Amino acid sequence: GKKLIADIGKMMSVQVIVEGSMNSSNPYFSSSWRRSFTGGFILDMGVHFIAGLRMLVGCEVVSVSAMTSHVDLILPPPDNLSSVFHLENGCSGVFVMVVSSRS
Repeated sequence: GKKLIADIGKMMSVQVIVEGSMNSSNPYFSSSWRRSFTGGFILDMGVHFIAGLRMLVGCEVVSVSAMTSHVDLILPPPDNLSSVFHLENGCSGVFVMVVSSRS
């Protein structure tokens, strides 16, 4: 992954879009601590996607602007995140993450 990105050339922008179903058929939903975790499934899973992004692009996020919402009341808040960010290499990006109890 990282070599392929380097071979492509200068990165101009990056998008990370994550959509997932979080209901009783998902084993993570069954973990009681995850359902009561401050930041909900968005924070619990989101840190791993951002870690992967940082590893692939080889630089750090330097600024972020984000909005969250709580749409699916079965899930802990937030369950929706929309953000824009800048990387230290000057590249801008979008990170969107949505979890829902609907399959």
